[in-house]
Amino acid sequence: MFKAIVDLQRDIYLAFAERISNFAESGDWAHLAIFLPIGLLFGAVHTLTPGHSKLVLATDLAGSGPDGPRA
Repeated sequence: MFKAIVDLQRDIYLAFAERISNFAESGDWAHLAIFLPIGLLFGAVHTLTPGHSKLVLATDLAGSGPDGPRA
């Protein structure tokens, strides 16, 4: 199952890379405007996958106390 998820992420990444290339070549904002919100959503979902140091971040936030993060 993990391989299927990685393959799907790669396919989505390549599709977005193609759209960004189309935008870079044409300068037509429609190429970017349609896929930018989808790209942001994909990025947000991607950060939930393993390997993005969520435990380290959560530990730092939990230990930062009521005054916010340490300096």
